[in-house]
Amino acid sequence: MSTTLKDKIKKHGIMISRFECRRDGLKISGTEYRKEAKEGKARPVAIVCAPFAKTEEAVKQYAVELASWGYAAFTFDFCGGSADGKSEGKTTEMSVLTKIKDMEAVMNFAEGLPYCTPENTLLMGCSDSGLAAALFAGKYPERVKKLCLYYPAFSLPLDAKKGKMYDAEFDPQNIPETFMSGDLELGKCFAADILGLEPYKEMLPYAGHVFLLHGTGDPVIHPAYTETAVMTYWKDRENGNKGEEFGQVLYDLIDNGQHGFTPEQDEIALELLQEFILTV
Repeated sequence: MSTTLKDKIKKHGIMISRFECRRDGLKISGTEYRKEAKEGKARPVAIVCAPFAKTEEAVKQYAVELASWGYAAFTFDFCGGSADGKSEGKTTEMSVLTKIKDMEAVMNFAEGLPYCTPENTLLMGCSDSGLAAALFAGKYPERVKKLCLYYPAFSLPLDAKKGKMYDAEFDPQNIPETFMSGDLELGKCFAADILGLEPYKEMLPYAGHVFLLHGTGDPVIHPAYTETAVMTYWKDRENGNKGEEFGQVLYDLIDNGQHGFTPEQDEIALELLQEFILTV
């Protein structure tokens, strides 16, 4: 943990504790960050999800910041989400759809705590968990008050049709039982589940507040796919398809940002996140 992060934790009196919950019999292991709440005051929940092949360590800086703003923030390892995660589950049985189930399990756990409230929940995802978060919000729109998508992997369905996702290559007409993406072994379900997705359609039931952020230099997921998501959200609201009050859609870019941000870029990302939360 960096000195800067330790200083923030100490400055804001943030308490850190481990938690466990279950999804389909599998243990999900994670970490909660929160300030001590005043008596009788419930904390809003923030679910902060790790990017592809990474553990919760990759997003703890966002959780610490959210905790300093009054959220009870939860990070966790997806079941089978990485080679060295603490949650149960095989990497060959993990997909975007299982990640949605993991999010639901963690959200159920967090919102069930006596000092938390389900009324203002924030859901944040990065890379493929950004795609999963958008789909989760589309499936359960009433459960997400604010949706934050960092370099979301909206291109994955198209990539899968071409037989190439992240560092993996395969025949989309004959997907192997297992294949490698870098050092991570994936199963057939990862590609098969993605091939069946229509993200720009499935995300639309969500009409709440959305903040999307992408790096201009992302070599993995081009920001144009995020821009398409932004326009899709905007057009849906302009067309009045919900018949109700709409949330705001905010979009920004990190200059030279890759698929993941440097510590310096993360500071910009956090400033933009705070601006989003204060604006909506």
